[in-house]
Amino acid sequence: MELFLLVKPRSRKNEIFPGTGGRHVVKITAPAYEGKANAMLLEYLSDVLNVPRMHMEIKSGASGHYKRVSINAEESYIRERLAKYFAGKTGIK
Repeated sequence: MELFLLVKPRSRKNEIFPGTGGRHVVKITAPAYEGKANAMLLEYLSDVLNVPRMHMEIKSGASGHYKRVSINAEESYIRERLAKYFAGKTGIK
């Protein structure tokens, strides 16, 4: 499964929001410097989606704000996790 993201580094806290056109907005606290924002993005997505970080890869956009992230997991599972997260449910693990 692939996610299309708009990543905003140096934010106050790590958050993900549903976006328009299928592109989610992700705020990351790390700066866009020496890959720190990319590393934190994958770590954060791993926590939110409950998918090991090693099953994720930035396929395109590593040096920009628009990214395509490939996740080695069932699409239905990822969509369910995101829906629960967006619905405001906490502690989903």
